[in-house]
Amino acid sequence: MRADWSRALLVAAAVAPACANRPPQSQKSQALLGTRADLRTSPGPHDGFAFEIDCREPDCVGVEGRGSRALYPGADVADEAARMSALREAQADLERTVRGLRSVDMTADGQGCRRSGLILWLHDWREADLAVARIGGWLKRDDLADEVTVCIWPGPMENT
Repeated sequence: MRADWSRALLVAAAVAPACANRPPQSQKSQALLGTRADLRTSPGPHDGFAFEIDCREPDCVGVEGRGSRALYPGADVADEAARMSALREAQADLERTVRGLRSVDMTADGQGCRRSGLILWLHDWREADLAVARIGGWLKRDDLADEVTVCIWPGPMENT
């Protein structure tokens, strides 16, 4: 089910980039776990990335790479097929980076904390610090200048 949500949101984000960052609502949602007070990572520069807590959406935080190359293709790629391929690759890299976190609901691209980029949705504030640390490590390791926005909201229930 996670891949279906991911693909649907990726297409929706590509077609309507001005849409809000909220994931599609299912009829049933995971409970939101923890609170913003569980977030302990301090805003500002870190080793290879910067962390931002004042995002457009109140329940999102931003992780911005300080590297020299961009993985996220943005809207400037003229060839739509190449853009979508690059988005799928970037999304797969993000999903590998956060593999094992139990509250990951989906990834997509769209309007992020400060600029367009990849978005990760969690439903547990208590996993946000670990997600930020992993994403920051990935951005540093791969010398990336991209922004990844992490949003913490109730997530879609898996079909059982």
